[in-house]
Amino acid sequence: MAMRSQGCSARKLGQQRPPPEKVLLRVFVHFYGDRIVLLLGGYDKGRYPQKKRQQREIARARKSLRQFKRLRRLRR
Repeated sequence: MAMRSQGCSARKLGQQRPPPEKVLLRVFVHFYGDRIVLLLGGYDKGRYPQKKRQQREIARARKSLRQFKRLRRLRR
């Protein structure tokens, strides 16, 4: 039996929805095995297009991946 939300939508109240925001996402992932995709990080590149920000986010994702790999080795 499916449950339905009892909340009111904007249309029911006669209000208009705000226009959707444009987002350009950059995500950093690592494929681990056949079924696992690790989400290492991400940010809105449309809002923060600077090269410096991109390099900082890449460094952060690489650090996360190194930590993941180190933890996996320790647990074996």
